Amino acid sequence: MHQLDVRIYYEDTDAGGVVYHANYLKYMERARTEALRNCGFEQSEIAAQDDVIFALSQSDIRYLRPAIFDDLICVETQLVAIKGARIVFKQNICRNQDVLVTADITIATISKDGKAKRIPEYIRTRLLKEIT
Repeated sequence: MHQLDVRIYYEDTDAGGVVYHANYLKYMERARTEALRNCGFEQSEIAAQDDVIFALSQSDIRYLRPAIFDDLICVETQLVAIKGARIVFKQNICRNQDVLVTADITIATISKDGKAKRIPEYIRTRLLKEIT
């Protein structure tokens, strides 16, 4: 499992100081990017070398409790499944021991022309080893 700490800034919140719901998707995107980077992968390099782009294809998000201005949250990313041209992640956003948001995220791997493309074996192998 990979973990990324994120500080909540005023710009992340609404007038009541509560994180705007769409921002949780941004935090999860950052966490997946950093999980890949932690495995030694840069998405720009994968796109250039392998013609593989990671695209969100499905998200099932449950908002349980709000994050608020100045919170320090942790975005946890765990690989659930990887096959063909699809990667499934479980992501939780926590504040201390409290789970604020939980999500099942499916990423499609596509080529630059938008067609489904198999995940290269070297990526598949390392992801299974590093973030399950």
